[in-house]
Amino acid sequence: MLLHHQSPNHFHRIGGANLMAVRSKTLVSKICQFCQTNFLITGSDAKRGRGTFCSRDCGNRARIGTTPKLLRLTCKACGNSFTRIPSKMRERTACSHPCFARLLSRPLQERFWEKVEKTDSCWLWRGKLNSKGYGLLADEVGRFRTTHRLVWQFTFGDIPPKMCVCHKCDNRQCVSPDHLFLGTLAENNQDRTAKGRTNRGSAVHFAKLTESQVTEIRQKFRLKQATPHELADAYGIKYSAMYSILNGQNWKHLI
Repeated sequence: MLLHHQSPNHFHRIGGANLMAVRSKTLVSKICQFCQTNFLITGSDAKRGRGTFCSRDCGNRARIGTTPKLLRLTCKACGNSFTRIPSKMRERTACSHPCFARLLSRPLQERFWEKVEKTDSCWLWRGKLNSKGYGLLADEVGRFRTTHRLVWQFTFGDIPPKMCVCHKCDNRQCVSPDHLFLGTLAENNQDRTAKGRTNRGSAVHFAKLTESQVTEIRQKFRLKQATPHELADAYGIKYSAMYSILNGQNWKHLI
């Protein structure tokens, strides 16, 4: 199967991934000899006899004689069965890239609501999540969009520029329109602080000091037991960070 590009330099989305178009303007569909995954290679690589395995991991496993443990799934586009290695699942719903493209061609709202679980309180998103816990769904061109913003557009229309879609329920997976409201970035931050969801002090993941250490540093400085440079060296932080602590710019909640 050959998939043709419209131009030699644009990016073509297949399966949610960006594939740079090559000068030959063709991609060839191949089947991995280890895990039976359908994948794409360039036409020039196919002419060189490449494309036996879909990844280096599959190639290494085949060389050492590992027997693949495969799961049999059903393609939601064509209904055919296909196999996947459990470690390569990642919410696989299609047997091939063309079938995945057919799934993306369905109406966005249809694909959206089939992944929503409506409970007595929240409407929970049961699909892909980003690192912050918000739902994600690929649109017609394969671009992932956050689901709480999508449901607002479905229900109320376009979102005004520079406006955030905020949660009343503080559940990032919730897509119930009744639990959402519009606000500026400043209003969203104020709402987060008022509800006590702001990490401060040692709760911040990159913090190098604890509350007791900051209190000790300020006490030593007030009693003139050490200079800022000596304190910075003693506690292993930069001089600029130490001055921010002593001036009250950082760790304000301990002042």
